[in-house]
Amino acid sequence: MGARTVPSTSLLPEDLDKDIWMWSLPRTTIPAAFLDPTMSSHVLLAACRSDEVAFEDLSAGNRVRGAFTRNLLNILYRERDLTRITYSALIDMLPPLERQHPQCNGKNRGRALFGEAVADKTFIKLLSHGGKYRAEAGEIHGVVKGTLFSIHAFGDITSTSSEIGILEADTVSHFSCTLRWRSENEDFDIPPGARATVLKW
Repeated sequence: MGARTVPSTSLLPEDLDKDIWMWSLPRTTIPAAFLDPTMSSHVLLAACRSDEVAFEDLSAGNRVRGAFTRNLLNILYRERDLTRITYSALIDMLPPLERQHPQCNGKNRGRALFGEAVADKTFIKLLSHGGKYRAEAGEIHGVVKGTLFSIHAFGDITSTSSEIGILEADTVSHFSCTLRWRSENEDFDIPPGARATVLKW
């Protein structure tokens, strides 16, 4: 990808690593997957095309920050439900950037952001305190307010019973969320050792 345009602000000497310049290091090559639009191992988000440079955000004052990065982070912080946004849609949501065109490549660019963070069949630990329940899954896993959790009772750690009810995420933090019943009519008993799975995002 293109070079950054920011001037060097480092106080380190430019020849600090001169002793290793002549080491017999392997020649740097670009992995073929990065050049292949059908790559399936990852999704590539780039600030610009290979014949462009990535410009800095001049509104950041003395902080060195790329215009692409700043606008991308603004979108991620602004959106309430990232599970409904695909990688390619994320790039489309960026405002026009002067003299650079952000890129999104890869076979899976149409998948939802962080879609594999919490798999549907992953059992999540439930904690109980004062009659309220908390699941150890939060924003970082893709959970938002209203995410539905299927509650299962465990006979032991290796076997499960059928679903005993559904709770929904109420207050969501980075790594966990509190759960609530969807209505007063859906109240049910949750036995010790119960686990949850994500039923519906």
